[in-house]
Amino acid sequence: MNAVQTEACFTLIEQNDLAVITKAFKTLATLLDNVAKDAVKFGTLKANTKALRARLLEQPGGPELVEKFGFPPDLREDTDEDNLTFVWDGSDD
Repeated sequence: MNAVQTEACFTLIEQNDLAVITKAFKTLATLLDNVAKDAVKFGTLKANTKALRARLLEQPGGPELVEKFGFPPDLREDTDEDNLTFVWDGSDD
């Protein structure tokens, strides 16, 4: 884990209660395990996925955590907030 990822972790921890923190880190661990197994199959996260939104993306610091751990948002002009995706960048920091 690098300094940017560490900072993203601390931000999430500082801004949420223990239940949210636990769910967020378990979800992040699952995402990273899955992408390590099959980056093609698990390399795109859809922001409109109910569980992903509830556990990470709607939590303070959650979107930044996802981005800093290798899933930057796809910000093409034709993408609206309801259809936003986060795409694995192959980062192994």
